[in-house]
Amino acid sequence: MKKYGLILFFLLFTFHARAAQKVKITISNPTNRQRQEVVEIPAELLVDVQPLKVGRNQQVFVRNVLGQQVESQVTHDGKLLVYAMVRPHGKAQFTVERGTPNTYRAWTAGAQYPQRADDMAWENDKCAYRMYGPALQRSGERSFGTDVWVKNTPELVVAQRYFQHNDGWKKAQALRKQGRKAEGDSIFTSQSFHVDHGYGLDAYRVGATLGLGAPSILLGDSLVMPYCYRDYEILDEGPLRFTVHLIYNKSTIGVHKNVEEHRMVSLDRGSDFNKLTVWYEGMKGDYHLATGFPIHEEDVTSYEKGKDMLLYADPTDAMKVNNSQVYVGILFPEGVEKTQLQTFSQKHDGAIGHLIGIHHQQNNQPYTYYFGAGWSGSGIISLEDWKLHAKYAMQNIREPLAVTHAL
Repeated sequence: MKKYGLILFFLLFTFHARAAQKVKITISNPTNRQRQEVVEIPAELLVDVQPLKVGRNQQVFVRNVLGQQVESQVTHDGKLLVYAMVRPHGKAQFTVERGTPNTYRAWTAGAQYPQRADDMAWENDKCAYRMYGPALQRSGERSFGTDVWVKNTPELVVAQRYFQHNDGWKKAQALRKQGRKAEGDSIFTSQSFHVDHGYGLDAYRVGATLGLGAPSILLGDSLVMPYCYRDYEILDEGPLRFTVHLIYNKSTIGVHKNVEEHRMVSLDRGSDFNKLTVWYEGMKGDYHLATGFPIHEEDVTSYEKGKDMLLYADPTDAMKVNNSQVYVGILFPEGVEKTQLQTFSQKHDGAIGHLIGIHHQQNNQPYTYYFGAGWSGSGIISLEDWKLHAKYAMQNIREPLAVTHAL
């Protein structure tokens, strides 16, 4: 009997130990809208929850109510991410367990591309973006802001686009040197990322403007235009979130010397909008910070501005070729002091001015807003349709899904 008692004790202990390796998570939707998005499970719900202690350099995975593993990710700042679909006023339940997760499909990705002047480019299943790097600044080319690469596929395509574009350029140059210019031009067109090959393209003009949503300090009526980043650190590499920290060259802004700009940019699976947090080391006192996008001369009326968002149906950089629209937008969840169309004294790269939102910055606190884009070739049919996307995203930012836990 003593032997069987020890066996029973061992089985009970083992069962308790295994059960203790789990935390049940409930995600609740407080809104009357269907929600499907990446959800952050706060670290405090997992770290120090006895006896799981998830997060202390330990791997975890997540199961749904059927026991299937679902995509999850632990971020650089200790949050556990899970992609959840939750009905209006409904709940979704998951179990977090200690152990090695499966290899998941990547829905987000990003990298530096030295072969294209140190571009920092990233994407999710909806759209792709890039900011320009030190090699481009050394070249003297004046490209300041954020570029948009539209797509109509959930597949990750940026790396392939760079490869095809550069390969086509090399082949074209070789043929041009042989006097076969027309043949070289044809090959380059067949591989250029400025041309739609069935799954999207780079159809957005940046040049000497903010592009889509680059931050800028406003001195009087003048925007202090950002240039190219100096250093970077990729903090999250997917599968559900990409995050990069970009550091810019020190500069003099008004009476402030050695001002260093920092940007933290992240993009989640399924989101039309990036989250951007900016701060400036070396700025003292109060100042005004602005962000926006250029209004191009081919269409100077298809925009909307309000106290918490800016939207525009951009005509693309080659209207007759592209015959489409790139929809761009910026969200200000906490509102801004004012929005305005600030026109240039003369056009810059086909832009007549910037549509901007102006924020009164105090004590150099980090400032957060959201920027994003869509494309008529991916199903957004009008500016009104894009406005619905923007409103949906804003409501979700302001009304996050609720997360609770139980052992």
